[in-house]
Amino acid sequence: MSTISALTSSRAIGLTEGLTAGLTAEPVADKSADNFEPHDGSFGHLVLARSPLARVERFAPPPGLLVHPQLHGQKDGAIFPLDPHYAPQFAGKGGRIFDKDLGTVFNVANVNNGGHPFLQKPKEVDTILIGLHGATHRTKSIGASLLNPLGILKQQAKKMGMGVLTVIPDLPLHGLGPNDPRFVNNLDFYVGWVAKIVEKLQQTYPNAKIALYGRSTGAVIGLELAVRRPGLIHSLFADSPYPPNTQEAQGKAIAERERARRLANPIAPDHVPVPFSEEMLFNHDLHLSFWNDFRLPRATQIFVRLGKHDDNYCKFPYIKMWGAWSQRTGIPVHVDDGEHNGLGGLQQKGDAALMGVAKTNASILLEMMRRDLQNHLPWRIAQKQKRERGLQIAKVRLEKLEGLLKAKEALLIRKQAAYEMASKDSSRQARLPNLAKEVAIAQGKVEAMKRDVEEAEKAFTHPSADTLD
Repeated sequence: MSTISALTSSRAIGLTEGLTAGLTAEPVADKSADNFEPHDGSFGHLVLARSPLARVERFAPPPGLLVHPQLHGQKDGAIFPLDPHYAPQFAGKGGRIFDKDLGTVFNVANVNNGGHPFLQKPKEVDTILIGLHGATHRTKSIGASLLNPLGILKQQAKKMGMGVLTVIPDLPLHGLGPNDPRFVNNLDFYVGWVAKIVEKLQQTYPNAKIALYGRSTGAVIGLELAVRRPGLIHSLFADSPYPPNTQEAQGKAIAERERARRLANPIAPDHVPVPFSEEMLFNHDLHLSFWNDFRLPRATQIFVRLGKHDDNYCKFPYIKMWGAWSQRTGIPVHVDDGEHNGLGGLQQKGDAALMGVAKTNASILLEMMRRDLQNHLPWRIAQKQKRERGLQIAKVRLEKLEGLLKAKEALLIRKQAAYEMASKDSSRQARLPNLAKEVAIAQGKVEAMKRDVEEAEKAFTHPSADTLD
């Protein structure tokens, strides 16, 4: 399929339609996104950009990073409640954990269950999934907006044998993210700050793969990170990135949508933009290397996704613009029948089509993470396979011993019957001692076999610790 046909076909990323049961984020109230299966592993419709991993360029923000006023004087690890707009299902469990070194908070589903992203057991982390949210909207453009969909991905990855750590920061100017003016005027400073998050995670989990999911502005930052810090991340899923010099058109589209929303519901809350966020995006537009300088983003896998019905981008030909970028770079851009949020259907009710699009996108992201690990089998997958092999061996042995026990019990019954018949026949009295000895021997073999069966049954139903995950 050519790049142009891939851009115009909603089936460019079609996946297997079979579904599996039991997919939920934990904790989560909405079950509408349950039951999707991962990508089937075929390569025909998932084209990935590949390039050699380069040396990571180090960056450390200068001292004196200005943080959000609520974080002034707070200790490292301080916990704040989640914004209720996007995270009601995590009430009482989830929270935002302050990282003083990075000057922001990380959104976690359960602060009381070892939720701190830098305090996990390294051997249990195969992949780190970093989520970068969008920009400009005060209540929607926050890290908590990604908690539910990435939580669902984490649970599904666990069923696939992958230990995934989700890392969801509040980005600069948004939520409780840092509000240093250097983020507004200096794109390299912004990208360097994101790179520092990745580098700190790499130091904590040196054997883990790094996957990045970015939505809208987060996708743009992800692409720019892959240019300015080549090889820093392994997989990049850029969900609904926007082309530069489209901020004014996006603003008009959002304004029209908000007017229509207020007409339909006069008491609906106003759209409240984040202060200085629009100025920041305008300034960043001028310096986007992946677009303006035609520099190639470098990661092991790159997937750029657009929604055909994206009302944020309806005022300009975004699909055509990304098609031209795809031709310049050779990185495929895929268009589906969804909207601005490629994972939004995982947490929406009553829209089967949107949910299907979200499940497909989630499956692709899971497959990208699986491919990152396929040449470096995680210890948990190896342990799971070892356990399965051990259980299979135990099952076969148990079945064999149960068959032998039945045969020995039948032999014992025959020996006992022969002894009974001889005891009633005077002509066979001389054989009684030998028959009694044969009965005793058969009885002993049956008892010994029963002990073997009992041990085999215990090994099958209660496997030892060395065969457990």
